[in-house]
Amino acid sequence: MVYKNIFLIVLLSDLFYIIISFFGASIILSNEHYRDIIGIAGGIILVLFGLLPFFQKTRTPDVNSDIDLPVATRKGVIGQIVKGFIVNVLNPSVLLIWFGATTVAFSAYSGNSSMVGLYFLSTLITYFGIDVAKVYLALKLKRFLNERTLQLVNRVSGAIIIAFGLYLAVTTAISA
Repeated sequence: MVYKNIFLIVLLSDLFYIIISFFGASIILSNEHYRDIIGIAGGIILVLFGLLPFFQKTRTPDVNSDIDLPVATRKGVIGQIVKGFIVNVLNPSVLLIWFGATTVAFSAYSGNSSMVGLYFLSTLITYFGIDVAKVYLALKLKRFLNERTLQLVNRVSGAIIIAFGLYLAVTTAISA
């Protein structure tokens, strides 16, 4: 039950940011001058976020500890969702990441709103599916987790984000 609430919280807050990014980017990116600036800035932001795993210390979770999860009541679930939504919405990195993704989508689909909407629908479905798979696999694989494995996974993810950021910044700069 708690995992469902976490997924719902993340999904709702990400959907909120996607909508803000979508409408904000569509207004800003309709101007050619701003499109180039934001495309390059979005790429740089993605590169910076991709670099974080290379400089942060990876902490191994204590796989032997049992966490006492609260019993979920209807009032408690709503409170968890509201608190989690607010915490995720107040995290500026979430907005920056979705704004970068919006910039990539608008550039890739030449501002076609229906294609960008389809892109984000498929992104959210994929994102939700990956989160469910991560929780399932984490429960199955938690005994194999160690600092080195987590650091490798974080760095591979960071490298992928860097690649997307570089692609966005370079293609935007070339087309400018």
